[in-house]
Amino acid sequence: MGGTVEKKLSRKAGEATFMNLVDTLGMVAGFLSTLAFLPQVIKVCRTQSTKGISLGMYVLYSLGLVLWAVYAWLIEAWALLGTEIITGLMTFYILVMKVKGFEDEGRF
Repeated sequence: MGGTVEKKLSRKAGEATFMNLVDTLGMVAGFLSTLAFLPQVIKVCRTQSTKGISLGMYVLYSLGLVLWAVYAWLIEAWALLGTEIITGLMTFYILVMKVKGFEDEGRF
């Protein structure tokens, strides 16, 4: 009987280690995906131009981020929610700059 308890504990420890690896994988993926937006934000800040950026893409992407954030909140995936919020802030900045550029050009 002792062997069965030890096997169960060993299996649970293995599952916990696997879940830690899965969580780490998710956090690294979220970090890299969020970090990917930083060069674009820096470029827009420096040049004050969004000329080559698609407004439609950023609107759709922003809506997707909002839905991902709601989903993360509902399932209590806090790391995912954090990355979505940070990415959302960067995306929102670029979107605002894009719309401002359209206004400056008299396109609205």
